[in-house]
Amino acid sequence: MKKKFIFIAAIILLMCSAVYGLYLFTVHPVIKNSIYRSAQLSGNNLQKNINTYHFKSIINLRGEAPKKKWYKTESNISKKNNVKLYDVRLSAYKFPVVTEVDSLVHILQTAEKPILLHCQSGADRAGLASALAIALEKDASLTDIETQISWKYFVNPFNSQSTGKLFFSAYERFLHENGLTHNRENLLSWIKNDYIDHKGNIEFAIDYADNERFDHSRSEDRRSVVIRKGLNKIVLKGWAFDYRRKMPIKYFSISVAGKMYSSVQFSVDRPGVAAYYNLDKKDFENFKFGWVADMDIKHLEKGCYTLSFQVGDDSKSIRRVEDTGYDLFIK
Repeated sequence: MKKKFIFIAAIILLMCSAVYGLYLFTVHPVIKNSIYRSAQLSGNNLQKNINTYHFKSIINLRGEAPKKKWYKTESNISKKNNVKLYDVRLSAYKFPVVTEVDSLVHILQTAEKPILLHCQSGADRAGLASALAIALEKDASLTDIETQISWKYFVNPFNSQSTGKLFFSAYERFLHENGLTHNRENLLSWIKNDYIDHKGNIEFAIDYADNERFDHSRSEDRRSVVIRKGLNKIVLKGWAFDYRRKMPIKYFSISVAGKMYSSVQFSVDRPGVAAYYNLDKKDFENFKFGWVADMDIKHLEKGCYTLSFQVGDDSKSIRRVEDTGYDLFIK
């Protein structure tokens, strides 16, 4: 009996693997002749589907990755076929960053169609983008929106942290709390005025730790720096501002391993950052949103520590960001 059960389970597993393998190589219509979704396609498969569907635009939801083979292949094929490639970096399991949501909405509204949108597996990030696409283009119902972020597209039904589920669950809570019903206008208004991402709508970077630059050497999605053990303190340097309101941050503190928080001093001009975000001088007086912080690390042993921060309008409205995507290695 036990052997029979194992045999049946193995057959089911093989069948599921085959179905999922087929799914990974398939382009799925979201809106026929307009929006399509997929996983990361091989070069040959991408070319074949461009020939079939005559895509004019591709939205890559994995973000720009010029050193990666898959990105070089996709970029070259896009150029060869005169297809516009848009890069939007989303996380599969976090609230999407507000700047990327704004960018995605703009692209979906302005890019030439038909559009192919994809992430790595074609599930979580592609689901969020597909749900936004049908909401914007067809004013789709919440039921139809939820289909795009469901098990039908291999979104894990038991994982509430899928980015599409997080995003639209927050939107539905907003509707309920304000006595509103869903429509395209209310969705766009919420995105523009009320949506808060996992960083608290803060744009920021941590540039240096004791003049050692944080870089991507260990991971595409994280930055890290190595500091030798034995130092009593280090000086961290970076910048931050409230992206949605285009305002300086009044309360900001940073920590190693979420323990002792050190307040930062906003005292450094960062005109390059201001130019990148198209900010005017009226938005920031002298662009002083570069910061410096002294960090006590004498209590830390050798190892890897994630940097976190607290941010708010004042000490009574603090939001905590546990994982900034920056790691400190002490050797």
